[in-house]
Amino acid sequence: MKRSILHRALSWRPLAIGLLLAGPNLFAQRSTTSATPDHAAIDALLHDHDQRIEFIENKGQFSDGVLFKAEFPLGQALATREGMVMKAYDAEAVRQRQEEGIRIEQEMHDGRPARPLVWREKGHGWMMHFLNTSAAMRIESRDAHEEVNNYFSGHGHATDVRSYQEVWYTGVYRNTDVRYYPAADGSLEYDILCMPGSDPREIAIELKALSVCA
Repeated sequence: MKRSILHRALSWRPLAIGLLLAGPNLFAQRSTTSATPDHAAIDALLHDHDQRIEFIENKGQFSDGVLFKAEFPLGQALATREGMVMKAYDAEAVRQRQEEGIRIEQEMHDGRPARPLVWREKGHGWMMHFLNTSAAMRIESRDAHEEVNNYFSGHGHATDVRSYQEVWYTGVYRNTDVRYYPAADGSLEYDILCMPGSDPREIAIELKALSVCA
């Protein structure tokens, strides 16, 4: 099952729904690091249209409860233990913030004292929450990028922070995983992977509305 949930430019499109089922020789033993000849076809299918995305691990530089965060020009995706949180920002509010930042820089250039950039988030958000999940569910990052980053702030610092191409919720249901990844058009998509022995009837998704406005 493949769906697009967040576009880099937040231009929405209809959801394409399909069920991705794999035979026992293709999916039962899929490696997280390499594909065997038996797995080549399904691995090519999963990565055919990838674009780069950065799911950045949280080593203290983000809010508590956030495991990984991906930034988009007009939104964010936050991987939490309860589910994937999507935020979509109002384009006009983002433009105003950018213009205010430019004004502050110009004021400092002119010798005026620095003032903080106040960002009042405006938009909407939701959490993609799977109901009645297995106690064995785990959240994993996959396909690490080569670079590492360091974050410094008044609250401390985080060093050697890695970013990843994908985030997986494994064992969401019996023999069922959920994969979040970038599609060819820059949108964030997810696949529900139903492996041999799974029961698609167990899948139940709740979209929880969240407040984004400050």
